[in-house]
Amino acid sequence: MITKNEEQVLIKSYLDSNELEKFELSDEDFHFIKGAVVLIIGIGNKIGRELFGLIRNKGVASFIFVDASEKAMYDVVEALEVKPLESEVHYEIGDIADEKWMHSVFEVYKPTVCFSFAARTSVKLSNITPEAFITTNIRGTNSILKGAADCPSMQVCIFISSEKANIPSSVYDVTKFCLDFMVRQTASHFPKIRFGTLQLVNICSTGGSYFLRSLIDSIKTGKPIRLRVIDGQLPKRRFSCPATAAKLFLRFAAFCRGGHAFGILPSSVAPIDIKSLASLVCKELGVEDVEGFAKEHMSFVDGQGEKLEEV
Repeated sequence: MITKNEEQVLIKSYLDSNELEKFELSDEDFHFIKGAVVLIIGIGNKIGRELFGLIRNKGVASFIFVDASEKAMYDVVEALEVKPLESEVHYEIGDIADEKWMHSVFEVYKPTVCFSFAARTSVKLSNITPEAFITTNIRGTNSILKGAADCPSMQVCIFISSEKANIPSSVYDVTKFCLDFMVRQTASHFPKIRFGTLQLVNICSTGGSYFLRSLIDSIKTGKPIRLRVIDGQLPKRRFSCPATAAKLFLRFAAFCRGGHAFGILPSSVAPIDIKSLASLVCKELGVEDVEGFAKEHMSFVDGQGEKLEEV
């Protein structure tokens, strides 16, 4: 098991000038999935889909896709009909909190690698309806861990987590803290399986990035958007894209030795700048004129609250 200091050394060695978006994989990152039977839980998650795209032509023997959403699975099936796989593919729709069903997935398909992206992610909703988050994020995680631990073929089992787990301030944060703890405890009892969790910052265009979604909702309803800017950036608003998160997830799975949480610290991600934010919003809304859109719908203030005439 590597120490926290060693983790940070690894992080720095994998990032180019602390810029996550320049992160690239090497051939070594794919060695463990060649010939593997790969189970992706939460294939409807954007990071899960991105990770699948990274490994689909890297020699995987077969895939098992799991998701609770019928629509998400339908979209995967439709996409593979357009661009078929050479690997064998199996589909399962169900609730990861159903321990008996989850155990049967491991028992029937005998995966060697498991990537879990299944989670409820809204911080606000977690405080309003905590039971749903506890059921999915804690009971569901426990079901996956038990199924993986009892699976003789299992070699690597990696979960997605959040840097919010380190200083919990919501029900969602606490469920991620519990996830990290449960993974570490399971790893200590099953050292032959490389269990681990990757803690990420907010991922744009995913369920957890409600800041971006709230901007889009405001624009659709005609509400003004007023944001504080320092040196052309939005302080404390740090996002990474799903493609980068998937690459980091795969890199972590390749070197993880089991039983630790690898944290991508917020300080490793530059605050999002105005142009990037406007581009993200425009992409979601299907708007091409980013500059014109920003001038029409967004206003900005400096650190002292004074309105900025030029953006």
